[in-house]
Amino acid sequence: MIRVLLVDDNAIVRRGIASLLSDAQGIEVVGEAGDGKQAIELAREVLPDVVCLDVRMPVMDGVAAAGPLSEKAKVLMLSYSEDEQLVTGAIRNGAAGYLVHGRFEPDDLEARIKAVAAGEMVLSPAITPAVFEALRRAPGTENESEELGMGSLTSREREVLNLLARGMSNAAIAEELFITNKTVKNHLSRIYEKIGVHSRAEAIALWLGVRER
Repeated sequence: MIRVLLVDDNAIVRRGIASLLSDAQGIEVVGEAGDGKQAIELAREVLPDVVCLDVRMPVMDGVAAAGPLSEKAKVLMLSYSEDEQLVTGAIRNGAAGYLVHGRFEPDDLEARIKAVAAGEMVLSPAITPAVFEALRRAPGTENESEELGMGSLTSREREVLNLLARGMSNAAIAEELFITNKTVKNHLSRIYEKIGVHSRAEAIALWLGVRER
């Protein structure tokens, strides 16, 4: 059972999402919060697997809350905003997905939540180009550099990044490549440094963007 925490300052939106998920197989809404600070406190109590998080909220917005919440659960942003800075800010803070209200079918929400819970990254198609473009402009992502960027990754680092993009955990990657968990962590640290990212979600978004060129 996937435990879901809903976070939005609009109670009507929260109730609407909860209603959509009420009949979903394998999903249970375990709590609701009206701002990021409340969500962090509530997450400690209800232990969600996925947090559906709005962006613009009082007290603490979703971008700021994504960081601490992503340490406890998978974070799926649900917002009306397509602002590039908000989208990339949420991803850099650890969000595993970003969906724009009105850009996905209500019936798809169940599948998107399950995908995020399984370790996949989910983005509304409308914002994907902006995300890739922003990440390509980030420091350390230019292939012209001899020491940094995608072009500097070793074949093993590319293998690790490709498996990461498939939603595999560190343990699963270690098993697939016949290496230790510590070695996987070391590879990831070096990959993040080379391509100029700070989270799994950001690394995946950048890797997928480069592969689609």
